[in-house]
Amino acid sequence: MKKFEFTEETTLGEYLSYWFYTYRANRIRNKTNDDYRLTIFRHINPKIGDIPLSQLTMDVIQNFFNDEAENGNLRYGGPLSPKTLYNMRGLFYSALDKAVLLGYIPRNPVIGIETPVIIKKEMYVLTVEEGNKVRMAALLDEHLDYGFAFWLALSFGLRNGEVCGLKWTDFDFDKLQLTVSRTVTRVEDTDPNSEKRSKMIVSYPKTEKSHRTIPFTETVRDIIFDVKKRRSERNYYCVRNADTDMRAFVMLNKNGNYADTGTVNKNFKRFLKKIGINDPNYTMHSLRHTFVTRGIEKGVDIKTLSEIVGHTSVEFTLNRYGHVLDDHKRKVMEHILEDIQPPSSIKDTEEKKLKKEKGTATTLTSLSNSDILSGIGEE
Repeated sequence: MKKFEFTEETTLGEYLSYWFYTYRANRIRNKTNDDYRLTIFRHINPKIGDIPLSQLTMDVIQNFFNDEAENGNLRYGGPLSPKTLYNMRGLFYSALDKAVLLGYIPRNPVIGIETPVIIKKEMYVLTVEEGNKVRMAALLDEHLDYGFAFWLALSFGLRNGEVCGLKWTDFDFDKLQLTVSRTVTRVEDTDPNSEKRSKMIVSYPKTEKSHRTIPFTETVRDIIFDVKKRRSERNYYCVRNADTDMRAFVMLNKNGNYADTGTVNKNFKRFLKKIGINDPNYTMHSLRHTFVTRGIEKGVDIKTLSEIVGHTSVEFTLNRYGHVLDDHKRKVMEHILEDIQPPSSIKDTEEKKLKKEKGTATTLTSLSNSDILSGIGEE
């Protein structure tokens, strides 16, 4: 890349290209890199990239975001999601904040930009019965090819991409622990000679906390051994013509390459229908939600649970699963307070006590003086 020299005529597009390749491209994971490239070169630059950076105003940027909010979806047309717009604003802010530090502009015009409010997606969690049904059916021979992915996601609380990125060496069967250190994601294929729009790649986990170690039990170890043995008997890797390097991965597609997270999710939905679970809202990520929910219901402390699933912070877990915690607290309090009697029971007890006292008093009153004297005489 040629040396960058800023002038009053330097455009936003020229600066963003310089900023991306100088300060970002080699410092972020592949998927984020791909998202940044898409945002800059297919969203921002075609619309406002020709404006000189020195003339960029808050109004220009706000109008850009307003347009993206209505017509920014390049694939299907229509609006971009609030989450995508929020991420786009973050990129814009970081890039222009660097421009301020470099002395190219006096202030960051992204400050004050408004984007649509992000509405938290509803979380779909399998019932205890449905979870048990999935765990049992997933390991049957007829479902085993993709079923093992479902079982791993539900048993370890893994993300779909993390399941697809697992290698057999990630399982330490002596220490009984699993190390999560990579993920498979789909990114844009920027190769000009490629006929495909996207490709699957292996990259680092989503965040630093996503790189983690998860303990497991001897029973889980035995199940994994059994799956590995049955797969070998079914020539899992041979029928896929997988080369030596690819055979290191736990999950592969039918062509012996990285398992596609989208394909895994589609197979999960088909699998649910086959076993009689017909909720169309369930996805592979529902298995992760289910893992966390069951953990909370079993009384696992939030800090430990947050570390197991690789959340960025305990606060994120509390915020995401706050409603589950509220339900759990209610059940705990109902259990603690179950021995407390209702007002009607207390009233009945008081009435019985009064009747008993009145009965004793009546008995004493009915005794004659002679009975009392007689009783004294007998002593």
